[in-house]
Amino acid sequence: MTKTGKGRRIFLETSAVIYELHGHSLMQAAVRNATTDGRVEVSNFIRMEYLRGFVLNLIEFYFLLGESDSVEDAFIDWSQKINQDRKLKVILMTVHSWLVDQDDWQAKEKSLRRLGDGIVRLVYTFDEVFIRRSRDHLSCELGRIFFPPRAFDENMLLEFYDRFKNIQRGVPGCDLCYFKAWQKRSLLARRIDLHSDARRQEFRRYKGYVSQAERLEAAATTSDTSPRCRWCERLGDSIIILHAPEKAALVTADQAFVPFRQILNREVRLLPSLAQLKRQLRQQQVGKRATDTP
Repeated sequence: MTKTGKGRRIFLETSAVIYELHGHSLMQAAVRNATTDGRVEVSNFIRMEYLRGFVLNLIEFYFLLGESDSVEDAFIDWSQKINQDRKLKVILMTVHSWLVDQDDWQAKEKSLRRLGDGIVRLVYTFDEVFIRRSRDHLSCELGRIFFPPRAFDENMLLEFYDRFKNIQRGVPGCDLCYFKAWQKRSLLARRIDLHSDARRQEFRRYKGYVSQAERLEAAATTSDTSPRCRWCERLGDSIIILHAPEKAALVTADQAFVPFRQILNREVRLLPSLAQLKRQLRQQQVGKRATDTP
């Protein structure tokens, strides 16, 4: 994925990383099309979002599976924990029957080993695919947590999870407060209005942006003078657009970045949704059949 040599700097936002690593083949092709003219990079902040959103959840499922009597019970327990529609719950409640039941009485032990090894490989793969890193102006501690280079064992997951959670619960040794003050001065000097009521009204159709604007206002007026991971969880999109390299094209599938593109005069390349990509493919196939018809 990382490209060398000359070309435009291209910064992948978290949703684009998910497209590349875990997306449908059409989604992966969309990322390739959006990055063909440059050198792809991410930051440790993007890495942190991937770890928090993907790896931590899988580790939690790993230990739920370890405590459960069977793979079936683990999937059913997990399906009840998530706030999703019935379709996803049905998949989770039945996946064991077509995914692991053929492994007989050892299904749980085999699934644990496969899952644990797979979790570690996810992190290794991220770092192998996204070699180029832009400067992380927040010095995010969570984004610098790694698995040791050794064969998988359960302690690796425990140590990784405990370290991640301890940083989240405490006061991280990052530069969030400095970053906030720096951005506040910069935006004021450039007379950029990022979150006012007028801005929210102007871009009211972009719900993700409106939520970010409200959270930015809360962050601007808070009396909290210590960095907290909860602020980065709430302000992820805003932090990403502000800390991404200024001359880089930002690639994302998140519509919240459309208003930020206009407000900050940044290049943002918006990836189509899977539904849009499938419609485009059908249209191309129909057009090809029409031209092929004698």
